[in-house]
Amino acid sequence: MKIILSEYSSGFSDYSYILCNELSKDININKLVYLTDKNNVYIKKINSRVKVVKLFNCFAADDRHKKGSILWLFNRGLTTLLNCIKRNKYVRKEKPDTILIQSTLVLFDSYFLKSLRKITRVVLTVHDVIAPTKSMEWSMKSLKRMYENADLLVVHSETNKKQLIEIFKIQEDKIRVIPHGVNSKFLKYDKNECRKQLNILDNKKVFLFYGGIRKSKGLDILIKALKGIDCILIISGNLPYGESFEEYRKLILKNGIRTVEYIKFTEDAFRDILFQASDYLVLPYKEFYSQSGVFMQSIQYHVPIIATDVSSFKEFINKYDIGFIAKPNDQSSLRKVILNAITIQKDYEENMNQAILENSWEVAGRLYAETLKM
Repeated sequence: MKIILSEYSSGFSDYSYILCNELSKDININKLVYLTDKNNVYIKKINSRVKVVKLFNCFAADDRHKKGSILWLFNRGLTTLLNCIKRNKYVRKEKPDTILIQSTLVLFDSYFLKSLRKITRVVLTVHDVIAPTKSMEWSMKSLKRMYENADLLVVHSETNKKQLIEIFKIQEDKIRVIPHGVNSKFLKYDKNECRKQLNILDNKKVFLFYGGIRKSKGLDILIKALKGIDCILIISGNLPYGESFEEYRKLILKNGIRTVEYIKFTEDAFRDILFQASDYLVLPYKEFYSQSGVFMQSIQYHVPIIATDVSSFKEFINKYDIGFIAKPNDQSSLRKVILNAITIQKDYEENMNQAILENSWEVAGRLYAETLKM
């Protein structure tokens, strides 16, 4: 059986390379091809059974035009269009049994998947049922068309499956739920040593806000909710292009919050330190239609989670008893939940181990392989 896994966004390469390694373990998949971009930093970590084809251009590497300019946007769109054409051409040549698409641009693949289905079976992993940021690259109509044009859709939670059915009227038998995958392997450090590296020298509760700092993620609500609570807030993540951290800086000063800030892309090795220095991960999202990779990373590090009741957060937290749920867009609710979390002395180790066991990459890889062979 021949499978092609296609992904040309560096934002998903840390997911795709692990999935490739898991799929390569299946003896019934005798040829696995990974189509990726030329700047993929994880290629050296891929199993030798996987054929890596650096087919795609990476628009993020193009610095000829000012980011955000009309020429930059045009170049970005053109690069993606050419990547879609390259992918379809490669599939026509190779004629795989199935193509598994991990990332794409809705604007083009809302149409291109239809022609791709004439060549092979198309399975699309829906990491974001609805993208977290507004863009000219997608609309609700184009999302629905793309979902309809795939043969099968993979989501990471029952909540996301329900969203596809209720919002986009996708047939239930067209959707498979496969865990996001938890990687239990990381360098383990002593919590106090991690805190020393972050210049945290006292024994206060440490809360972590991690990942891209978009307005929909509710960092402003978290800062306000922490007012008067004796704690430290670690903020680590990139800002969207053109946005400033100044708005949050003013809130931090106004509310007297002690912070440790890394407003930039976080390398994997430093992520190990951030999570292991923290008592809780906080996800105060205002709205969300995805399964958060950051959420699953917190399970990986055995760090309990405080999250708002959006997407599948409540589903996972209640199932495994690994944290607390607050109302979204509600500063008072979030504050009460944080204070409750501080007062409760609980060992989450056993619960986290169960969550890892049921959502491991081994489980995800096996379910993906079963789905691709259907």
